[in-house]
Amino acid sequence: MKRPEPNRPRYDATGYPIPHVYRRKARGKRSARLLIKCGDCPNKFEIYYGPLGEDLEIAGVLASVENWRKILLPLLKQRYCRKRQHHCDHPSADE
Repeated sequence: MKRPEPNRPRYDATGYPIPHVYRRKARGKRSARLLIKCGDCPNKFEIYYGPLGEDLEIAGVLASVENWRKILLPLLKQRYCRKRQHHCDHPSADE
């Protein structure tokens, strides 16, 4: 009998492995969760979130959504700007 072939990693256009994302709904005392696994190795981490979306626990660190926004958005914007190859002075929506 043949063994099933293991899942081969998939890569995006830039050459990075595509992560796998698994969602779990909240049930009883168990919080809703996102499980994110690396596309080509066994590394993973979990993001738990409250029923109203007011807080997030990412990799064991609990903080409000607003705090996570302050931490992660500048990092994500910087990467996006580098990819687009333009200056990263983001004008406000009012301008």
